[in-house]
Amino acid sequence: MRGLASLGQFIHVEQSMRWTYTAGVESETPKSRYERNLPEWMDVVWWGVSPFALLFSGRIAWELTVLTWTRGPQAVGFALFHGYAGFAILGLISSYILMLWLCIALLFWIIRRKRMTRPELVMLACAMLVAVVLLIPH
Repeated sequence: MRGLASLGQFIHVEQSMRWTYTAGVESETPKSRYERNLPEWMDVVWWGVSPFALLFSGRIAWELTVLTWTRGPQAVGFALFHGYAGFAILGLISSYILMLWLCIALLFWIIRRKRMTRPELVMLACAMLVAVVLLIPH
């Protein structure tokens, strides 16, 4: 056993993953526990629009809650659109794209009927958060 360990040659087997190491080089990549439901282009779209959509919805949520509580009724988004119009327009468009992404992702989930991976669940939760913040009546 000492000779094998010193050479770095061993085999590691788990229930959901199987790979072998020989002299410290991985010969086969481990497979995920669950198959992904979403295609790669959905990941690219999410990573492209989610930062802007999350920032925009965070600002709107802040105006709906904190700013309204401390300073009274607000014209939500007025200062944002008049002060930072580029960010506001980009955030609004990104938010609508993310809501469309959410509808498509839910269709993939319903049609394929597989368990979602954790990254997919986080992506869905963030998209739902944006949709809830923007669809709440003021």
